[in-house]
Amino acid sequence: MMHFAAFGLPEWRAWDWTAGRLDAQVHLARALLPEDDDTRKWLTDWLSNVQAGTVETELGRNPAAWSQERQELRTVENEDLIGRLQSTSKGEHLLMSVVDAAMRPSRIRSRWARGACCSTCSWPVNRSGGCHRSGPP
Repeated sequence: MMHFAAFGLPEWRAWDWTAGRLDAQVHLARALLPEDDDTRKWLTDWLSNVQAGTVETELGRNPAAWSQERQELRTVENEDLIGRLQSTSKGEHLLMSVVDAAMRPSRIRSRWARGACCSTCSWPVNRSGGCHRSGPP
C-alpha cells in the first residue's frame, strides 16, 4: 500500500492532506529563512504554532498525539492496512475494484508487441503493412 494508502479510507486522506500542508509550511519557512538568528528563532516558533494549529483545525487532534501516531504508523505492515480496509464496506469495495482492475488485461502493449513499423520509430505498422514513413513494403 505504501504511498497509496491515502486512497483507502477518508481519515487516511485527511492525514495525507494534512501531512502535505505541514510539508508545504516547512518549505515556505525555509524559503523565507533569514540570515540573522533573532528572526530565525521567531520564524521557527511561528512555524511550530502554525503547524500545531493546522493539526488541531484539520484533524481535531492534539499535535503531540498525532506526531506519536505518525511514528507508530511507520511500523504498520501492508497486511494490517489491508485488514483495516477490509473492515469497512467502502474499503472492501475499494480493494475489490483494485484487484479487478489489476486482473484485467492491459490495453497498452509495447511497440514490439503491437508491431512497430520499423526499428527507428514507435509507430504501428500502417494498414498496408509498411512503415508510416515509407508506405507499403
